[in-house]
Amino acid sequence: MTEKHEHALADIKTLFDGIKNLGLCVAFALGLQWFQAPLDSFGFSRDARALINLMGLVSSCALTALAITWLCFSFKQEPKSKVFYRFSLFILGATTLVVMAVIIEAAWTSIPHTLRP
Repeated sequence: MTEKHEHALADIKTLFDGIKNLGLCVAFALGLQWFQAPLDSFGFSRDARALINLMGLVSSCALTALAITWLCFSFKQEPKSKVFYRFSLFILGATTLVVMAVIIEAAWTSIPHTLRP
């Protein structure tokens, strides 16, 4: 196998690793919805649950940003068209952010998230 093919296979592996990482971020954000019953059964107050949920959502957003950053800077093969490469990374990042925003918004509406003054 030539070096060009090895780099292409490495980039494909990187892409699928990035998809796996983003899937973990999605699972983390969606899991907050099912985490509420155990928190309630352990007797956590609404304010304590809200604080835990806010920390979970912030962590999910940060992990998503880090996963996108890792994916964008992990490709090994030099792109043939730098303009198309940057455009495709922009589209990938924007699509991922929109999907994560929808998922996090769905989690946000189904969990207690506001601390009482």
